[in-house]
Amino acid sequence: MQVGSQPINEVNQVPEPQYQPDFYSTAFIEDSMPHYKRMRDLGPAVWLPRHKVWAVCRYEDVKQALSNDEVLISGEGVAVNGFTNKLMTGDNTVTLTADGADHARRRRALGKPLSIKAVRELKNQIQDEADSLIDRLLVKSNFDGVADFAEHLPVHIVSNLLGIPEAGRKNMLNWSTQSFNTTGPYNWRTLKSVPAAFQMVKYGTKISRDSIDPKGWVNNLYDAADEGILGENEVPGMVLDYMAPSLDTTITASSHMVYLLGRHPDAWEELRADPDLISGVARESLRLASPIRGWCRYATQDVEVGGTIIPAHSRVLVVLASANHDERKWDDPEKFDIHRNPRDHVAFGFGSHSCLGRHLAQLEMESLLRAMAPRVSRIEAGEPRLAINNTLRGFASLPVKFN
Repeated sequence: MQVGSQPINEVNQVPEPQYQPDFYSTAFIEDSMPHYKRMRDLGPAVWLPRHKVWAVCRYEDVKQALSNDEVLISGEGVAVNGFTNKLMTGDNTVTLTADGADHARRRRALGKPLSIKAVRELKNQIQDEADSLIDRLLVKSNFDGVADFAEHLPVHIVSNLLGIPEAGRKNMLNWSTQSFNTTGPYNWRTLKSVPAAFQMVKYGTKISRDSIDPKGWVNNLYDAADEGILGENEVPGMVLDYMAPSLDTTITASSHMVYLLGRHPDAWEELRADPDLISGVARESLRLASPIRGWCRYATQDVEVGGTIIPAHSRVLVVLASANHDERKWDDPEKFDIHRNPRDHVAFGFGSHSCLGRHLAQLEMESLLRAMAPRVSRIEAGEPRLAINNTLRGFASLPVKFN
C-alpha cells in the first residue's frame, strides 16, 4: 500500500521513508547540515518516528507547504508538543497560531509600524545607533559578537519602540529565547523553558492602555481596537506577538554575519570597496544562518507535498533551515557568496505567515554593515560557542575583535 508516493508497511502501518535520529538532540543541533541533507535525499516528506511528525526539508516543498495554509494550518499549534499548542491556541490564540480571516485581521493590526514605509522612517535613528555601537566596539581589545554586537540594536531599538513597561523591556530577550524552546518536543529544554514562557504570558495579561507609551507600537493595537479591527481584550495577548519573535532572528543572523566576514577577509575587503553589496551580504547571512530551524503545521485533510500524500491529522514540520541549504535550489549552498543576493531565502518563512519584522531585521543588519565598512579594516572572529535551542539555530557567544 502507498500513501501517495510514500510506501506504508502493510503490517504495522509504518510511514516511510523514516529518519531515526532525534531532530532535537544536542548532537543533531550541533551538526545539523549533514542531517538535513540526508533527510532531503530521502524524499519530499520524511517521517520522524521519535516525534511522530512529517518533516518537509526541500526548498520548493517548503514553499509549497507554507503556501497551502488552508489545509496545512497553524490553528492547531506550531509546536511539536501538545502542551505548548494548547497554550497558544483556543482562547489563547496568538497571531502565529491564527488562520484565515482571523490571522489577516491580527496581522493587519500588528503590521502597521513594521511596513516598509514605517521602517524606512527609522533608518536614520537605527543608523545613528549602529554608528555609535561600532565606535564603542572599536576601542575594545575584544568583545562578544553576540552580547556586545548582535544583541544591541534589536534589544535597544525594539524594546523602546514597543513602549511597554520596564519589566517587559528588561526580560524580553530571555522570554523570547525560552518561548522558542517550548515549541520543541517534551524534552528537558522545553520543560526548563516553560516557567519563562508563563512569565511572559502573565506579563502580557497585565498590559493596559495607561501602562504604555502612547507613541509606542503597542498603542497601535489599542488604536486598532478603537477602529473595531481588534477587541480591546485581545490587545494584551497580542503584545506577545511583538515580544516573542522580534529579537532572536536578527541577533542570530547578525552574529553569524560578523563571523562569516571575519572568516572571509577577502569578502570583507570587497564589501568595503563596494557598499552596494551590503544588502546582499545581509541576505546571504540570513540564508546561511537560518535562525529558525522550523515550525509545525497541522494537516486538516490528506495533502500532497512534492508528489507525496501526507495523511490527514498529521503534524508537518516545515524545516526552513534545510530549505535554505538545499542544493536543488542553491549552487554550492554551504558557500558564503557575497554576490548571491538570495532575495528568495526563507529565513523569515514564506506565505501568509512570513515574518512581519523582516524589513526591520534587514535594515538593522544593513545598518551594522554601513557603520562597519568605513571604520573597520579587519575583523577577527574566533570560535563560536553554539546556543542549543529546540527551534533557534545560533551562537551563544563569539569572540570578535575589530581593527
